Amino acid sequence: MNNYMANSSAVKPVAAFEQEDEDDKYRVGEIFVGYCQNTSLHGWAYLVDKEGPLRKAFWALTIVTSFCICGYLVGQTARDWAEEPVMTTVDSFTYPAEKVQYPTITICQPRTQNITRLDQVR
Repeated sequence: MNNYMANSSAVKPVAAFEQEDEDDKYRVGEIFVGYCQNTSLHGWAYLVDKEGPLRKAFWALTIVTSFCICGYLVGQTARDWAEEPVMTTVDSFTYPAEKVQYPTITICQPRTQNITRLDQVR
């Protein structure tokens, strides 16, 4: 049994639902404005700036264009990968660890004379 049937006070009139929709639209607008003002993405703050509509239109067009170009490039990359996927092959073989050549490490003695000269120059 749902809440609407169990509790008659839970039934909301149609006007209350319309009010909630308007409140949700207002909240979404508030969230979008807050996001635009606080994001580090360049250009988004200009969408909600108090400057003229021409500036807002320019930045909106710039942002939409950048998303379109990004989508196109991602699509091209996915298409290229689908046509010629990257194949990785690992050949495994057994080789004794004793015969693996490690790089040569040379340990030099510290040169105290150069350090004393450096101290003298200072």
